[in-house]
Amino acid sequence: MQKDEQDVKESIIDRTFVENGIRWIVDYKSSEPTAGESPEDFFARESIAYRAQLLRYKNLLMSNETLPIKIALYFVAFGKLLVLE
Repeated sequence: MQKDEQDVKESIIDRTFVENGIRWIVDYKSSEPTAGESPEDFFARESIAYRAQLLRYKNLLMSNETLPIKIALYFVAFGKLLVLE
């Protein structure tokens, strides 16, 4: 890639909303733990796997957003919202 070319990626944000003065970006996940994997290990593995994606979404919105932004994963099978720091 030449230095004047841009790296273009498609970004589809599952859900974004504002609550109590905070912009939230939430990525829905239907995945479940592997056989024998504890929920804590599963959540840790998923947060590592998707952190960069959510940070990319955050960076996209930061250029036009004045509110603080939080990112999170929502695990449908668990009904659990996991906020990533």
